Amino acid sequence: ADMSLGNAIGSTICNTGLILGISNLISPSKINSRIYNIKAVMMVCCIVVLMFMAHDGKIDIRDTILLLMGLTFYILINLLEVDIKKNSNNRKNSVKNIAIKSKEIRMNGLKFITGAGFVIIGSRMLFLT
Repeated sequence: ADMSLGNAIGSTICNTGLILGISNLISPSKINSRIYNIKAVMMVCCIVVLMFMAHDGKIDIRDTILLLMGLTFYILINLLEVDIKKNSNNRKNSVKNIAIKSKEIRMNGLKFITGAGFVIIGSRMLFLT
């Protein structure tokens, strides 16, 4: 159990680091230090909570619900951040922007499904070895 939890956490950290590193090599991004600090504190808190939850050697349904609530909170923080950035640019809602937004949603959905598929394929390859 300890080994599988370590593999899952290590794999997540490695994949996130590789994705961010490669994407920033291709197209460097600007980072808002205030938002970065908020997310860094959230990440450290999540690690502490996960360590506390896994202390007994298992993560039960109550722990799972708590982790999902934390994930939902994190997603809401990210959506608020995007909304604030879009409102600060004072974009006008026109038919063209709505059409572009619809196309962006479809593309992001496709990217998400593709990424999720690769995660599933990678996890199955891990269990085969």
